[in-house]
Amino acid sequence: LIGKNVSLRWEAFTHPALTEFLSLCYILFFPYLLFSMVFYFCEELELFKEFMIGLFSIYGIGFLGYSFLPAQGPHLAMADQFTRPLTGWWITHWNAELVRVGSNQVDVFPSLHCAISAYFLGFDRRHRPWRFKLYLVPCVGLWISTLYLRYHYFIDVLCGFALAAFALWLTNHYARKGES
Repeated sequence: LIGKNVSLRWEAFTHPALTEFLSLCYILFFPYLLFSMVFYFCEELELFKEFMIGLFSIYGIGFLGYSFLPAQGPHLAMADQFTRPLTGWWITHWNAELVRVGSNQVDVFPSLHCAISAYFLGFDRRHRPWRFKLYLVPCVGLWISTLYLRYHYFIDVLCGFALAAFALWLTNHYARKGES
């Protein structure tokens, strides 16, 4: 789609402070996931059901992608092509270790980090705009981090956004059916 791999293109911009910041953005996915589920659990039941329909649809389709199109991220599959290591400090090391032990090493297509965070943003924009405003900047950092940290390819990110759009359509469809 865009020629050279984005992670390879961005290698010239690697810096320990940037790597640390983007590692933080990447790791913020986990509290965002937890807090979003708890937040909507504490809301009215119909809104929670709508939220979970989209979330479970993303995970179901995403895991099918991992199963039928297993692929390693650039940090593994293209490791020999990178000339500059990603160095940072404790958050960078913590994040790299979480990815190492929490991954089956063929879980890149589609990017669920991008799909779920984009879905949450879209859902929040419609139902809780204050949460959308709160999480927008960290989510953009998360999306950039998936490429900068060499975990995903550009197509993984694009398909993650498409999956989020599908889940948002699905939840809107569910909500409209409930209104009629």
